[in-house]
Amino acid sequence: MIQPMLKALLGLIVGLALGWGGSVLPGKDSNARLIGAWRKIQPGMSLQEVEAALGPPSYESGTWEAGARFPESYRKDHELRTYIVKGLGPQLLFIAFDRDGRVSFVSSSPT
Repeated sequence: MIQPMLKALLGLIVGLALGWGGSVLPGKDSNARLIGAWRKIQPGMSLQEVEAALGPPSYESGTWEAGARFPESYRKDHELRTYIVKGLGPQLLFIAFDRDGRVSFVSSSPT
């Protein structure tokens, strides 16, 4: 009786590992998505153009993540937006907009 249960449990574990492993490899999935998102952004793009390419930001940055990536003096003169690039090992994509509302800088960070 125990052997069939162990076989079923082993089958479930292997099935889950094969099912997830094919679509969400550690790091590879979110890294590829991050590169794809980053390539869509060009200096001088407006917020509307960025949102058309990536969708709305995950949240407006004033957060500790953005603070760690941008100096205080830079944050005072720029609007920062953060996008979460989903996947196993998600990444953060930071986009800074100048006073004219145009992309001036892009950075990223693993979570």
